[in-house]
Amino acid sequence: MESTIRDKVSHMYMCGYGFSSFILVLTLFIFLFFRRNVHCSRVRVHVNLYLAVIFSNIMFMTWYVTVIKDTVVILFNPIWCQVMHVLTYYSIVSSHFWMFGEGLHLYLAVAFVYSRSKDSLLLFIGIGWVSPVLILAVYSALRIFYLHDTENCWTADSNAFYIITVFVFGALLISSFLLLNVVCILFQMARRFPRHNRMIAMIKATKAALVLTPLFALHFYLIPMHLSRQNALQTTYQILSAVVVTLQGLSLAITFCFTNQDVIASFRQLFKRRQPENEVNIAMTDMSGAHVPQQVTMLQRDVPI
Repeated sequence: MESTIRDKVSHMYMCGYGFSSFILVLTLFIFLFFRRNVHCSRVRVHVNLYLAVIFSNIMFMTWYVTVIKDTVVILFNPIWCQVMHVLTYYSIVSSHFWMFGEGLHLYLAVAFVYSRSKDSLLLFIGIGWVSPVLILAVYSALRIFYLHDTENCWTADSNAFYIITVFVFGALLISSFLLLNVVCILFQMARRFPRHNRMIAMIKATKAALVLTPLFALHFYLIPMHLSRQNALQTTYQILSAVVVTLQGLSLAITFCFTNQDVIASFRQLFKRRQPENEVNIAMTDMSGAHVPQQVTMLQRDVPI
């Protein structure tokens, strides 16, 4: 019975991570297809966030299949499974730091309109891809050389994990503070330009990012790294985690792609360009010999004139 419940929860995780990755890959194709229309620094930040979350999803699924599901691997504790643990947490930290990058980019775009920092992708690459390397290096060194806590593929709880927790929740907390400031600034500007479409779009995007930040925090708190342990309370906890995993990718896709004004405008332009002309002008001659333009619809084309 316990094994059956654990298998069902595990399948929920795999389906959740798979669905989340599929949706995000779809959004990447959309951004790639409309790259001429949506080419800007903010979209580049979106793309890196999506890549980080997809990487995190793939690493967790790989971690589950190769380590968690195989108790022999955990028992013998090979080097590769310890490396897998570090890479998995690197991907998780990276995805959360790219979410912080979203908040930072919005803040720079609104508070420092003429600053070039918001257009420099190197700043955000340093935050999203490089800084997690340093954090995981400190975490690994502390766990290996000081705590000597390297057994069972690092699946056991360790005090070294507080390093990762502090940085992740710190980044999300700062991001929330920046986004709240952006909302206040935009509402003040909206009073001066109440009907400005771009202003309204930025307010919506900021509110959405502000909602996503606690979702990322909840996801980090519910990270399921110990699926082998099972009881009634933890089953509920893991089901909730699987639901959050699914919602994370879907929420990102809806917030930064499917409701993006430039993406919507690009789709409208595409459909309008490919829509066949419903009416064809054919020159008719009236009784006086003058040419009179008349419209013949697509349905009338097949009728002999």
